[in-house]
Amino acid sequence: MQVFNFAQLGARYRYLYAVLLNESGLLDKLYTDFWMPVNVESLKLPSIVRKIAGRRNDLIANRKVVAYYDLGLQLYKALNKSKDIYYQSGVLAEYGSKFAIRQLKSINRSSGYIGMCSESLEVLRALKGTGSSTIVIQYDACDDSAILIPENKRWPAWVTEGNYRSPDYYQRVYQEWEEAGRIMVNSEWTRDQIVKQGADPSRVMIIPLICNTQNGGKIKQDHRSKPLRVLYVGSVVLRKGVQYLLEAARMLNHNQFDFFILGQNYQPPEAFKELGNNVRFIGQLPYQEVGNYYRNCDVLVFPSLSDGFGSVQVEAMSYGMPVIASSSCAGVVEHEKSGFIIPPGDSGSLVQYLQRLADDRDLLGILSVNALSRAKEYSFEKVSSLFTGHLESI
Repeated sequence: MQVFNFAQLGARYRYLYAVLLNESGLLDKLYTDFWMPVNVESLKLPSIVRKIAGRRNDLIANRKVVAYYDLGLQLYKALNKSKDIYYQSGVLAEYGSKFAIRQLKSINRSSGYIGMCSESLEVLRALKGTGSSTIVIQYDACDDSAILIPENKRWPAWVTEGNYRSPDYYQRVYQEWEEAGRIMVNSEWTRDQIVKQGADPSRVMIIPLICNTQNGGKIKQDHRSKPLRVLYVGSVVLRKGVQYLLEAARMLNHNQFDFFILGQNYQPPEAFKELGNNVRFIGQLPYQEVGNYYRNCDVLVFPSLSDGFGSVQVEAMSYGMPVIASSSCAGVVEHEKSGFIIPPGDSGSLVQYLQRLADDRDLLGILSVNALSRAKEYSFEKVSSLFTGHLESI
């Protein structure tokens, strides 16, 4: 079987796909922007330094990594000029091209290639017809503007995300689908969305996300005298559906629930009128610090309107947290077993299931047991076996 170069900007998925290849003896090189060559204790460092400190994975040797630090710094500065998705997607298309072109100067062209969407086009073209296996990872629905346009109208106080991404971004991604030997997606939901946009279904392969499931999770205990602790992890934007969780929070008895909202908040204060003091906006935390909230909260709500997978679902379950998730993402949750599945944009269902858990802590414990078991289905070993099986087949 061929060995593979793996390429990604940023620390998406904690480099676990590259780790999977490395552990299977199939990794030639990991190409990225920032890479921290040493393990640094970062808890007392400034936030930006803590984020950079997390740009590593101990299971990949430094000699296996090619990092373009200058490119990463330029990309970071460019993305921080605006939070608008239209603008940022244009930046990602521009720097994705620069990243791929940079790789062509040193990449082993006899190896296979796996790269992230919008970051791989030039390499895919260069390897086409050479006998090298090529895969592009499509991690989201790409064009979900039809979902967001109604949300912008319904929630006028919220920041408009940018109903459309840049045409440069769409064109680049669609061309990658044409050039790649295979298109790898993380769920049936993502597959269905991209096929509607023209992806060849015969070249799509579904591989669940590799998630860290070794978190020593414990069954959530019976704390009948305390409020139900509800956790949300993700950006505070319309696409993630957090507006419906906050709407549910307004409808529920404030004394029975505590809500913890983790993630970068892009919204003005008027978006949060009539929220009780039981709703706490924690902000964005480095990955390594989120675990404390998984341990101390009772249930995760993942109400996304458009999400390829939602790795936080598995991460939460690995800590023993049941999950209430929308149907617009990967089918991780088993309804009435490891949590509940609700229609997207349905705050009434959120109210129903959160109240049910607050009233029935025995049910919370049962769902917690099942959540721990469900997380194991997404273990490194299981996904690795599925992934390498697909690589062998191509």
